[in-house]
Amino acid sequence: MRSLAGPIVALSALLLSGCPDGSTPPSASQPTKPTPADKKPDPPPPPKPAEVDPFAHVQVGQVYVFRIDYGTPMTERREITAKTESEVTASVRDELPVSPLGMPPAAPRTKTTPRAEPALPRGAVVLRSETLTVSGVKFDCEVREEDDSENPGAKVQVWVSRKYPGEVKKTSGAKTLLELIEIRG
Repeated sequence: MRSLAGPIVALSALLLSGCPDGSTPPSASQPTKPTPADKKPDPPPPPKPAEVDPFAHVQVGQVYVFRIDYGTPMTERREITAKTESEVTASVRDELPVSPLGMPPAAPRTKTTPRAEPALPRGAVVLRSETLTVSGVKFDCEVREEDDSENPGAKVQVWVSRKYPGEVKKTSGAKTLLELIEIRG
């Protein structure tokens, strides 16, 4: 029968001599430091918040009602018919309080407006910021003074907002030429 004394002595000598790299083995009471292989990778950074869509409240089927007076008072209804990342399209219908000479109302026309930041026309200046509220929607507007395309040499004030693709209000002196008065739907 073979003796186990030799292998046990060799194993004891190995265990008592330390680690192969010359360091001493940790005791059961000492925690071990994680090695690079044991370390968990850092979690990925949180995603960047999505840019808020300024036209989020503009929905297909909504009707934007404007009061217009460029000499003949009327109402203009702009029904949103399409909305993409780059533009908003509306079916526009003008309504006169009394049709001249009994004529039928004009057929609706289509208006497509880019959703880009409203550009400052040449010669225009920004006067102030102002908030308009229509049907519970707040429009933070930039009020600009620019040349009146209808009356050369005259100036108009125009309210533009990143929340609506186009003018929200327009005045000439004390007269309101165009104003968003209601949002339906």
